[in-house]
Amino acid sequence: MLIWLKAAGIRAAKTFAQAALSILVVSQVTDIMQINWWEIISVGLIAAVISLLTSLKGLPETSTDGELNIKTSAKTGKITYDLALNDDLEKLAEKSTVSFKVVK
Repeated sequence: MLIWLKAAGIRAAKTFAQAALSILVVSQVTDIMQINWWEIISVGLIAAVISLLTSLKGLPETSTDGELNIKTSAKTGKITYDLALNDDLEKLAEKSTVSFKVVK
């Protein structure tokens, strides 16, 4: 849950910044004192809330399709790989990208 909150928070902060910057660029105000900062902040906050709501569906940054366990034998030094998939191989093959959590 903490990983999701961090990823969703970063995404929302970036969305806030993009929305606020776009309002500044579009307004074309030359005098900084004429800028309606409350409008810019409110648009940015609305964009950030929408980003968080969209993140409830899922974040690609936090989802994995399986786990790759890497183990090294203390005796022989041999490295073994154990791949555990969360879905059928056929379904994973249909995806354009597949991500795994690497465990050492």
